[in-house]
Amino acid sequence: MISIVVCEDQEEERGRLVRDINACITMEEMDFCIVGAYRRAEDLIEDLPKIQKPCVYFLDVDLGGGQEGFDAAAQIRQEDPSAVIAFITSHKELMGDVFRMQLETMDY
Repeated sequence: MISIVVCEDQEEERGRLVRDINACITMEEMDFCIVGAYRRAEDLIEDLPKIQKPCVYFLDVDLGGGQEGFDAAAQIRQEDPSAVIAFITSHKELMGDVFRMQLETMDY
């Protein structure tokens, strides 16, 4: 099984992402499972050692204060070098930052 983690500060968006990902997993009969849906990057980072690997991380870039998605991705990359990271955001102007951060992300 491959774990999936979502980190999005907006409750409605977080819920929508979880529903959409679960629908995709079911429809495609994939061996994936959402193991966490976080509002704050700090909580995700605290749980990181307990998350089963391999893992796919969906991270919001702008988490509304506190640690941001880019910071969380850097910490995830240190702890889990094989992690698949996809950034999610409505801020198109941040796309260039994703590539400048050199975090080996999968998508934006």
